Amino acid sequence: MRCFVSRLACVVGVLGIAAACSGAPIDVQGGPGSVGGACYPNNTCNAGLACFSHICVAPPGADGGTSDSGDASNDAAAAAYAKAYCGKSRDCFGGGIGFVDLATCVARRKADAADILGAKGTGWTASGLSDCAGQMPSSTCADFALGLSCLAATGDRPDGAACRHGSQCQTGACRIPPHEVCGACSPPKLALESCLSTEDCAPRLKCAASTCAAPGGDGATCNDTTQPCNFGLACRGGACAPAGKDVMCAPLVQDCQSTYYCTETNNTCRQDEWVAPGASCGWINANATLWRDCAGSPGACNRGAQLAGLCPDLVADGEICNSTTRACAAPAVCRSGVCTLPRAARCE
Repeated sequence: MRCFVSRLACVVGVLGIAAACSGAPIDVQGGPGSVGGACYPNNTCNAGLACFSHICVAPPGADGGTSDSGDASNDAAAAAYAKAYCGKSRDCFGGGIGFVDLATCVARRKADAADILGAKGTGWTASGLSDCAGQMPSSTCADFALGLSCLAATGDRPDGAACRHGSQCQTGACRIPPHEVCGACSPPKLALESCLSTEDCAPRLKCAASTCAAPGGDGATCNDTTQPCNFGLACRGGACAPAGKDVMCAPLVQDCQSTYYCTETNNTCRQDEWVAPGASCGWINANATLWRDCAGSPGACNRGAQLAGLCPDLVADGEICNSTTRACAAPAVCRSGVCTLPRAARCE
């Protein structure tokens, strides 16, 4: 259970096909026109690169990835996946998970999906990714939260090979530590094995307290560390139970399900509110009546030991970042103090 003073809005890591994970050193991304940098004002990039959603990337297939019928097919598949992913994220989480708004989500995820299709050894094809996009709207939020909206693709890279995406690996798992962008193919972690994130774990397992565990269904035994509940359930009195909108709750322990908080106003669960960078966040009224989290950087409210604080500014790719006041826009990560946009070509 989450106490009133220390509550942080739950962040569900939904990377789906973009699951990544270990850390070979890389160069910090270049400036405008280079891989991972912004496109030039006329929407072009340096020779050999293409402009996808205002970001310079290696064109799908250019670095050895699979292509069904040329760049047009890959671009259409990436766009379909991004639209389906962001729509499902909004429907399941209420918006704000990782992105400021829906348009930004679609643009950033489209570029990431294009990178997956262009990655060396990838098992994804344009037709496969389009099929995945078609299956996503009808998947459950619990499956979506675990990256199970569709059957994941696996690639041809053996254990230990450099990777950015799990779909490059024979095991389907690419392990990357926090704040890194490249990794190494590795076997998925099984139940009770150590993990860095849910993407490290075998299908249908979740990383909880650095250990892979099977999330419990309604009525299953649970705790707040090593026995988690499925998305859409909360651990209440040692058992998983629905605790969403208007369900009675206890403000002092914050026993609502992920993306909801317990308000003192009427002791019921209410969905988290999302606010823009620089806005006030945390417990707005100096009590447990209204919780606001940061769109684009969930869980990053800069409030220290206080009840309320300010959301960090979101900074552009290639700019200076830190852990408190300057956050990177997903899927960029703050690496060595610089917002770095992960790209498969950097992990060779």
